[in-house]
Amino acid sequence: MPPPPWFVSNRHNSLISPLTTQQEDGAFLAVVIGEVTRGTMTLADAVALYEKERRPLADIKQQVSYMNGAIWHLQDGSVAQLARDAAMAPELQGKQLVRSPNLYSDPHTVLTCYGWCCD
Repeated sequence: MPPPPWFVSNRHNSLISPLTTQQEDGAFLAVVIGEVTRGTMTLADAVALYEKERRPLADIKQQVSYMNGAIWHLQDGSVAQLARDAAMAPELQGKQLVRSPNLYSDPHTVLTCYGWCCD
């Protein structure tokens, strides 16, 4: 079944891509401003809902982006880099993981960052 028309999925964008967040914010605002124009919500309530729903997601994306930068920018040949590469090896061998140290393919991270729905 295809996703509903208001579903925003940007799995191909970088974790730190402002475009991803802007698209999601635009979809969210379209829905709540639609409610304002229909008279089912005040503008103040729409702004409060935007802050309540969107702020935590933006914070999560910032934290994940920071962690991802630390994961990928390790000194070549360092113990930390070798440990990272060993932890990611099963995934490179095609094994399906429930959680992955590679945040770009970790199912939980992907759904949290990119599986957002503005409904």
